[in-house]
Amino acid sequence: MPVPHSEFDFVCDCQSPSRSACKWLRHYEEHQGKNYCVLHFPGMKKSAVFAEAVQRKLMRQDFDFRGAWFPAETAFFKSAIFSGRADFREAIFTSKADFTSALFQSDADFTSAIFRADADFSNATFRGQVDFISTYFQAGAVFKDDTFDMNADFSNATFDDYVDFSEAIFKGNAGFRQATFIGNTNFERSVLKGYVEFAGTKRFAVEDKRPGFNDKASLSLESAKIDNPDQISFHTLTMRPSWFVNVDCSRFDLTNVEWGRYKLRDLRFKQVESHPWRTIEEELSSLSLNRLSVADRHRMFAITCSRLADNAEENRRFEEASRFRHMAMDTRRRLEWPGLTVWKLSWWYWLASGYGERALQALGILAAVWVLFALLYTQGWMKWEPKPANSTIVHPAEVFGWEKFKTELTYSAAVITLQRPEPKPASRAAQAAVLAETILGPLQAAMLALAIRRKFMR
Repeated sequence: MPVPHSEFDFVCDCQSPSRSACKWLRHYEEHQGKNYCVLHFPGMKKSAVFAEAVQRKLMRQDFDFRGAWFPAETAFFKSAIFSGRADFREAIFTSKADFTSALFQSDADFTSAIFRADADFSNATFRGQVDFISTYFQAGAVFKDDTFDMNADFSNATFDDYVDFSEAIFKGNAGFRQATFIGNTNFERSVLKGYVEFAGTKRFAVEDKRPGFNDKASLSLESAKIDNPDQISFHTLTMRPSWFVNVDCSRFDLTNVEWGRYKLRDLRFKQVESHPWRTIEEELSSLSLNRLSVADRHRMFAITCSRLADNAEENRRFEEASRFRHMAMDTRRRLEWPGLTVWKLSWWYWLASGYGERALQALGILAAVWVLFALLYTQGWMKWEPKPANSTIVHPAEVFGWEKFKTELTYSAAVITLQRPEPKPASRAAQAAVLAETILGPLQAAMLALAIRRKFMR
């Protein structure tokens, strides 16, 4: 193929979308019958000339490296400042790509880029949107000094906006230790073959600067393909159950994870503000953006809570497991019969003991049964058998007011404990009331015993 005599006539034979990166560049060399500029020429011997071309582009604040072929020891962007949009789409990094402490003041796009060796983005700051869509982190998983060596290292990086790793392939290990996520983070349909670690800290007084997931951030691992789920680690983070929808999280390493909202602390670990778990409604509302139907949101969230409960149970976090099992069952109940559905057994199971997970709730209902039937027995239309002549029992008809109520409390307690107290009911109303308490009282006591046993059996 003839080479143009004028640099202005030269058109690089790279893919046409990548030619925006090399306009005004001269012809460098031919490869397999095609003429390339130095930026897109696929060869190692161009290192020195290539490095000069990269520096000239950076000095001109030209950050378009789309389709660039980086030879060995030329992908050094350490502490570089990208004041405009950085375009590394379809770029190929043949050796370690060093972006440590780089500052991306605008959007950064690494879509379909290939990192054949390690990719180091530690301490980098991304002020705009970041795209790693379909990016291939090719370096394989390795160990170093009995620990995981990170092939894709985002330690201490800061993501101020949306970051998209959807359909990215991590053949090796990926580290997000002390990384700060302020916007949404997307790993949907990504492929994770090695060890992946997310780790935060609680030693920051300012919430927006706290490593981990900001209170306005979100994470999605939906439909991610994970080869080794037990090598996915989340440590010292505040997260939300809805982030694990449609991914099997039952074997993830979840260490010191708080669910819901932040617990903000100062540098001396003194708690400043405490936030509870989010409600089921809040968790479900965050799934509405995924174009899911109401029924699908409920079903998928219930499955997620069940998986998180299995994870917590396996790792002996029993209180957390109880909370997740309650959320799973309550989500299913709301889907099938929302509202006041007294004709459903599941509704009564929820009311009686919180699905066997709430001992205090079961105790409260038992106390309510005791007091309500005692009040019922004080009513004048309740008829009782006459007091025998030689009986020392205090008859309800002989007392009034507060003393009568205390007497009926004792009587109600005796009915609950199946003592068959005197006097016996004489009217049908009294007989029905005693029969109802004889059934409901012990049944609720059994619910309380079940809830307590579920606590101690663990």
